Amino acid sequence: MIEMPEIVKAERDLAGMLAITFKDDDKKEFVKAFSEIRAGVSWPIRSMKGYLAILGLYSGAMVGNTDSMMLIYEKEYSNSIDLMTDAYNRAHDLRFQLFYTDRQKGEWDGFNYEFQRKIRSGLGARDIRLNHSPFAPDFMMGKDTIKRYVEKKAINIPLASLFMRQLMDFGPTSMKTEHPEHEFHAINGVRYVLVAWDLQGKGKTS
Repeated sequence: MIEMPEIVKAERDLAGMLAITFKDDDKKEFVKAFSEIRAGVSWPIRSMKGYLAILGLYSGAMVGNTDSMMLIYEKEYSNSIDLMTDAYNRAHDLRFQLFYTDRQKGEWDGFNYEFQRKIRSGLGARDIRLNHSPFAPDFMMGKDTIKRYVEKKAINIPLASLFMRQLMDFGPTSMKTEHPEHEFHAINGVRYVLVAWDLQGKGKTS
């Protein structure tokens, strides 16, 4: 089980801000307000598990600024059906539409197609989109983007998260691996959504 603050409820106010109530390890509740939520998906293949990362932009914050974002949810999956179902339900519960992945990765064509089909078959879910993340094949570019956000303290990452553990495990030996994207599924999920959001914030993508 990945230790993350538990999401208790999510409510959107009249101004469109989303207030999410979390419960920490001590069972104490706290509330954070977000202006936008987006997610990244890394599909399960071979020995690599699937992974879903959901990031939130704090209300009033600008992407990339200090203390502007939070990893609000993550989970890994042994199969694509569980990932799709949870992603669909989380999008509904947290009221967001944008998912990012590598839609040009041939091995993932079937997963991407099935996710799109599930979206189309869901009532009230027609606004949900699975987008291709810019520079998705470039693992190191994504890793460098994450590093920049971490160094600027722009993103709040729960210390017990799988994503944080993979960041700590990624070192010189990993960088020499021919395909680090086959081993670091949590970094994949976060980099897909973060790179797209970062570039949009700079006016380089839509």
